[in-house]
Amino acid sequence: MTPKVWFVCQLAMIPQISDTIATAITAVYPSLISLISAYQNVSEDERPLLLSSITYDLSTGKKRKIGVKISERVYQFVFSNL
Repeated sequence: MTPKVWFVCQLAMIPQISDTIATAITAVYPSLISLISAYQNVSEDERPLLLSSITYDLSTGKKRKIGVKISERVYQFVFSNL
């Protein structure tokens, strides 16, 4: 188990966060510290939307954004419980 694999596993434990979405998040924020730091570097209003524009590949070859709901959910689990 590497730190990156651990982080993907932790994100994937959040309801409605697949391994694919978790991997897309870790491509931008490779560690929990980098994600928390990113949350701290934006205003409180922007925090729930921080991840919403990250894209990931679908099995059809198309790309999809993580979106607002998933971004809010990750924020609630990762940041607001600190």
